[in-house]
This record gives sequence, C-alpha cells and structure tokens, in this order.
Amino acid sequence: MAARQPSIDELQTMMATEVPYVPLWQNKDYVFAQAGVNNCSH
Repeated sequence: MAARQPSIDELQTMMATEVPYVPLWQNKDYVFAQAGVNNCSH
C-alpha cells in the first residue's frame, strides 16, 4: 500500500482540480431492451 500512496495522492489532486463535481446521488434510471424482450419496466 505504501508504494501506491504517491499515485493515490496524485489521482486525488487531479480529481479535485479537474472534475467540476462528483455526484453523490443520481436519480436517472434507464431500461434498454431489444424487440421481443418481455416484462421490462421502469
């Protein structure tokens, strides 16, 4: 784990500066099914 810590630190810094926000909850649900697939609902 100690060997990975510099990479983890770098990734956390990149996420904090380059990602505008990280959603903690998202209410979008999608259901995809091709024709002939039954009993799919949302």
